[in-house]
Amino acid sequence: METKNYYLGLDLGTNSVGWAVTDENYQLLRYKGKDLWGIREFEEAKTSVERRTNRTSRRRRQREVARIGYLKDCFHEAIEYVDPHFLVRLENSKYHLEDKDNDVQYNFSLFNDSNFTDIDYYNAYPTIFHLRKELIENPEPHDVRLVYLAILNMFKHRGHFLNTGELGNLNAKDAFDNMKMVINDSLSINMFSNVSSEQIIEILSNPEFSRTSKKEHLIDLLQIEKNNKNQIEIIKAICGLKTNGKILFNNVDLDKDTSIEFDFSDFSFDEKVEDLTSLVGDENFNVISSMKVFYDCIVLSKTLGKHEYLSFARCESYEKHHEQLLM
Repeated sequence: METKNYYLGLDLGTNSVGWAVTDENYQLLRYKGKDLWGIREFEEAKTSVERRTNRTSRRRRQREVARIGYLKDCFHEAIEYVDPHFLVRLENSKYHLEDKDNDVQYNFSLFNDSNFTDIDYYNAYPTIFHLRKELIENPEPHDVRLVYLAILNMFKHRGHFLNTGELGNLNAKDAFDNMKMVINDSLSINMFSNVSSEQIIEILSNPEFSRTSKKEHLIDLLQIEKNNKNQIEIIKAICGLKTNGKILFNNVDLDKDTSIEFDFSDFSFDEKVEDLTSLVGDENFNVISSMKVFYDCIVLSKTLGKHEYLSFARCESYEKHHEQLLM
């Protein structure tokens, strides 16, 4: 059988491969009466992002269900004494009337007393923060169902100030000083030496600045050059922007296809702590943790304003918005 030299050309795509066979003069060859060229299509490969996101969501939901289950165990006996169907009504509140359990097939989802219904509840407490504010201010005993609803809200929506149990004892200046020390010790970056914490906090707390605008103002204030990419990543992190851990930590040796990204403004950040730690190591994650605490202090101080409690600040925002709607 005669053998010839030939070229095999491939066009590789994400979900297809095109091929052709030619001679040395780039003329298409034939075999058994058919031109030797074609295409093969296949399903496009997917990264682990979607799978990791689903896993994170499942884990978050499982923990939420576990917390709520624990809370029900604590309150079950006291609630059963005053209203045996309260927890069932609450569980069925997401269904249409015809889809609810037979015992709770009525319009009210929370309260169905003869002298107190959902209408009375929402007139007294327009938002859950009004109820929480009432329980803080008024030391008198309250209906156990009201107490349960307030605690349920805090258990279900924990917020994202979760990196440290000492956040309540820190102010933004202390958190900034700690972050500056950790970054200097771990990364040998002394980028905040010529500015005061007040200047940094003022920019980050300015409600008129977007996150990107805050980043630009801080870069100008600190006079960071464009080639100082790891310093820019630090700025992006404390502004609540997506941060590239590979650039921030150039001492991490990972496969080129492995990404390290985190975003403090993402409410699911705490679910990624374990993965982040395994990727960057304990010392580097200590840097991330110190930046997260500082970011949280800024967000919390902006949210609280002059108030001591979150519910008080939220009620003030509600009343202000209500007044604006009436104008």
